[in-house]
Amino acid sequence: MNKQKWLAGLTAAVCCASVLFCFPAISGTVSAAELVSNDFEVNYGGWYGNADAVALTAEDGIGHNTSRGMSVTGRTGTSDGASAEKGFYLSGGETYTYSVWVYSETAERFHLSLSCADLDTAQETETELTAKQTRAGKWTELSASYR
Repeated sequence: MNKQKWLAGLTAAVCCASVLFCFPAISGTVSAAELVSNDFEVNYGGWYGNADAVALTAEDGIGHNTSRGMSVTGRTGTSDGASAEKGFYLSGGETYTYSVWVYSETAERFHLSLSCADLDTAQETETELTAKQTRAGKWTELSASYR
């Protein structure tokens, strides 16, 4: 009987120890970039066309450095394009960095904006973080920090 209990305990200990390898390492600190990073190369991550006619299509090999990219078609106005909503709480006094790579076969002016909603007042504000005139057929990074 003691041998059976001992083998059962050993089996349970081995099973528990092997399960620990399935869990990722836990870090004491998580940066904001890790919390809101949703690469389109992996999934849509909340991206959508911000006008009725705009369509987003995921295509392998069309992204920056031949990664999976987002093709945006059906734009009828200059403000039409791709948008993403993230349910993330921003803290005052913290600096957040945002960036996207953009490409167009024609010269275009791209805008990167941040829209924030204050939970206490329900007031929404939109801030243009950066805008760049791009050259036709060239990848351009739009990047800016916001505090």
